[in-house]
Amino acid sequence: MNVEHFRSSQYHQSTWSGGKTTELFLFPPEANYQRRVFDYRISSATIEEQYSMFTVLPGYNRLLMPLEGSVTLTNSEQTVRLETFDVGEFDGELSTTSVGKCVDFNLIYKKSMQGEMKRVQTHNSLYSVEKDCYLYCVEQCTVKIKHVTYFLKQSDSLALTGITERTAIELLPKDDVVKLIYVSCN
Repeated sequence: MNVEHFRSSQYHQSTWSGGKTTELFLFPPEANYQRRVFDYRISSATIEEQYSMFTVLPGYNRLLMPLEGSVTLTNSEQTVRLETFDVGEFDGELSTTSVGKCVDFNLIYKKSMQGEMKRVQTHNSLYSVEKDCYLYCVEQCTVKIKHVTYFLKQSDSLALTGITERTAIELLPKDDVVKLIYVSCN
């Protein structure tokens, strides 16, 4: 198993019609988001306008989670209000609008894949993973993986690849605060 530690200074930031977006992880390594040649993309964005339009991405599904604030997403199939740490899923092909200002966390992935996103609270302390995943730090914490300790600052992340067996992750300190966002895509 390989663990890569990313710090906020390593991320690429750009502007979109509703605010700013920070690309956290793009797979595979030779992928290109602008040309729409990628399997999946993990990002965080600010929605700074009360009303905004999401980029249409044919061939992709999207998961979105507000990290701060709330947002209402509307397209031809649904209207859903997402509060902090709720996860919404929608088809990237659909013209989707948002109402509300927030900081969000996103997973965009090919329709041929399965994506998962959820919050991780440290009150359980031990968390196990069975497949390659990405951990994004919402609030400073310590993560132990196979006897190696990672000190994560807010916005740091870990990419765990080459997982072949159930792997335990210990999160510290133990409290009931959301510390990490777990993402997997396969």
